[in-house]
Amino acid sequence: MIGITLGDPGGIGPEIVFKTFASQPISFNYVLFGAKSILSHPLIRQYAKKLPLTIIRDYNEINQRPDNLLFFDCGELPIPFCIGSPNAINGKASYTFIMTALQAVNQQLITGIVTAPICKESFQMAGIPYKDHTSLLKIETQSRRVSMAFYTPRLKTVLATIHIPYRDVPDALTADAILTAYENSRLFSTYLGLLSPKIAIAGLNPHAGENGLFGDEEQRYLLPVIEQLATEGKPLLGPIPADTLYHRAAQGEFDIVISLYHDQALIPIKLLGFFDAVNITLGLPFLRTSPDHGTAFELAYQDRASLDSFKAALRFLEKYQKK
Repeated sequence: MIGITLGDPGGIGPEIVFKTFASQPISFNYVLFGAKSILSHPLIRQYAKKLPLTIIRDYNEINQRPDNLLFFDCGELPIPFCIGSPNAINGKASYTFIMTALQAVNQQLITGIVTAPICKESFQMAGIPYKDHTSLLKIETQSRRVSMAFYTPRLKTVLATIHIPYRDVPDALTADAILTAYENSRLFSTYLGLLSPKIAIAGLNPHAGENGLFGDEEQRYLLPVIEQLATEGKPLLGPIPADTLYHRAAQGEFDIVISLYHDQALIPIKLLGFFDAVNITLGLPFLRTSPDHGTAFELAYQDRASLDSFKAALRFLEKYQKK
């Protein structure tokens, strides 16, 4: 049983979820976590009426219902609800969808979650103390070693840091942060069926510092961890200049790249797989995937949003569930 949260109601999340299920056979058992009022929108209603959708309001009904597409009504959302911009009510609603899905995981009613996009500003307006899914899931599940990762057919990467200002990145590159990224890269490789993965780490500075000529962060932060792992028989290649590393990985020379900060990872990922990249959270008690895009408020409820990234996120989770 796979859980799917609808994300920010004012964005493209509900649209891509319902349109996806209306466009392909239903091959698993799913629970959609949202608010019933979302079903009142004409576009959502257009796709929902094509589906064998059963609305439930209680956790006990997840196991009791034989239906393979359930809709868990998580509570009140006004009609009409705000569409196309950040909104505190939508922020609270999207947070409730996630927390309800987490409770279903805790009760062992679902085994993984695909999350549609949330709006960080909506969260902030609602007073929710999280900036993203990754930090929310890490804290709420009390998981210590969690990493954000991205998958495309040509490039896979795990991040050592996530949504922090660039000026804070060097200080955040602690030994624990790098070791966490490495261990989760190994975990990632098991999903990909790689027994002896080639994992490389990017440099922080131009030319990976060029032996201190352009910065010494590589010597201070990266090399000690690389040397420690080597003594344990765990090869980590690098640091390798980022301007060539991602090209080499995309050509198949490396299986997984450890990226040091958000845009270092996301620029090549979105360049190579803008429509089919998958965001994955590693290190949780369950697998969580997400499309690699935001709420796209400018496209919301116009029947124009691409389904590709959401479908890729769903396929990745389904494939893992089948193992």
